Amino acid sequence: MCTHIHVHTRTPFVFLTHIPTCTIARSRADTAGRVFTHSSQVQDYLKMFTMGPALTCATVMTTRQPAGAEKKVRLEHTHLFNSAGTEGGHYHGDVTPQDIDYVAYLVPCEALLLVDKC
Repeated sequence: MCTHIHVHTRTPFVFLTHIPTCTIARSRADTAGRVFTHSSQVQDYLKMFTMGPALTCATVMTTRQPAGAEKKVRLEHTHLFNSAGTEGGHYHGDVTPQDIDYVAYLVPCEALLLVDKC
């Protein structure tokens, strides 16, 4: 087993956010090795849950795929968790967007590291 680390310098952002309530998705155990060819297949495969309140998010955003990393880096990807450690997953939207309040701390990064296993 080997690992490659690629450094891309297209100024991604990392931020922490506090979200009261949201919808999250967890992939099912049998997704390993499965290839999806359309986003609707992914949505049909995920299990959605409502979580909250008081969630912390760790997000990475970038403006485009880094050269040489096409289809390996999501333009936006968010993991979230509660302080008790009993809830967590991938963020997929707000349950009540009209009531949501975000507190975000944005930090521009000098580089995006992509770790590949080969």
